[in-house]
Amino acid sequence: MQFYRDALRVTKQVLGRSHRNIASILYNMGLVHLQCCQYDKASKMFKDTLRVQREALGDFHIDVALTLEVLGGIYERRRKIEKALQLYHKALRIRQTVSSNDICVAIALDRIGKCKLNFTVDVRESIEYFDEALQIYRINGVEEDNPLVLQVIHNLSKANMLEEEHLR
Repeated sequence: MQFYRDALRVTKQVLGRSHRNIASILYNMGLVHLQCCQYDKASKMFKDTLRVQREALGDFHIDVALTLEVLGGIYERRRKIEKALQLYHKALRIRQTVSSNDICVAIALDRIGKCKLNFTVDVRESIEYFDEALQIYRINGVEEDNPLVLQVIHNLSKANMLEEEHLR
């Protein structure tokens, strides 16, 4: 971690506080904290990363979406589901702005659907997210035996089973 702190200090001196390289260093520091299950420190690093990314790249850059997703994952792990879903939705909007049928959009839709399925009672909405993700994979020609597609199919099956149980 000391290497990152040194790199951050030197990079700030050379490039200033609002350069995308500063965001990259902060992001990597956040990943180290995340790997060590230091969620408070990781969350702070990713929030700092977002601030710099937005200053350097704007609000609708794909790097901002990625950081929002990682931060959402931290909130999801901590069972702060509303905040996680809020961040996931922001990331999804950014990804859809870049390309509405991109595979990363399908991954984001699956993530939101799974979060809703696991932590809310809105099974129908989860199914809609999974269906949309599956459509995007098919539009992109992703094979049915691809692990990403299989994951969505599994989540969709689970959601359909829960919906059937609820209707009984």
